[in-house]
Amino acid sequence: MGAFSFNYVVCGALLRPRNRPSLPAQYSLVPSRSIVENASPKSGSLVDGRDQDEEGNRAKFNFGHIVKNVRERFDAHILVEPLFVIISVVSTLEGMLFGMWHLYLIPQGVELGFGDSPSAFLATFGGAGSLLGRISHGFPIDRGLIKATSLFTISCLIFAASNMLNPLVVTSYIAIAAIAFVSGVAYGIIYPLMFVLMRDVTGDRHMSAYGWLFVTHGIGVLLGGALAGWIHDLTGEYQWVFVSLGVIAATVATLVTSMRLMVHCSGAN
Repeated sequence: MGAFSFNYVVCGALLRPRNRPSLPAQYSLVPSRSIVENASPKSGSLVDGRDQDEEGNRAKFNFGHIVKNVRERFDAHILVEPLFVIISVVSTLEGMLFGMWHLYLIPQGVELGFGDSPSAFLATFGGAGSLLGRISHGFPIDRGLIKATSLFTISCLIFAASNMLNPLVVTSYIAIAAIAFVSGVAYGIIYPLMFVLMRDVTGDRHMSAYGWLFVTHGIGVLLGGALAGWIHDLTGEYQWVFVSLGVIAATVATLVTSMRLMVHCSGAN
């Protein structure tokens, strides 16, 4: 767990905002309510040809300011936007990947008879792969070699394929360790790019969207742990948990591809 936690620290140190001149004037695909509110008349304007009294203006301004702050903090209206709904589902499924993979990587090794210490090292292989993925994924994106969405989709497919191979290699510790490393690399790319996808959908104007991202991710972690435990209780084997991981990862890749097709068909960039 220490290795996984260290990955977040390194990832946070590497993340940086894009250069301001490179940002388009209208970055958000989901319009912000604050844009409309900024265009509304300012307090102190004439109403029915008469000036409001100073006390009434102050009271109205304070109430409007409170309402505006609440709207900006929660931005509940974006929950019905199609693109935001898709990215929220993607975040929930990504949280399920996180919970299921992290929780049952070591128990599978113990169940297969590899021993406690070798099984614990499976988490080390996964953590090393995750660290590599987090460190390396930014370079091809920054240099324009690949788009963030494409790299996210490819990583989901790699994660899906590596986990679906799990039932075929359960007799080999080296193969299980290699799969853990490859899955770690893929997930090390998937998690940080979730924030990039959210920014592509909502832009910088919806800071509360990142709060919703953590909410949906947390829900996914809870659901993933429960689902994986139920699958193991039903089948009696952990390899079907990893097959389920592959199916979920493939679903995530499909949803992200569908989201990009929606953006392309609507004429948005």
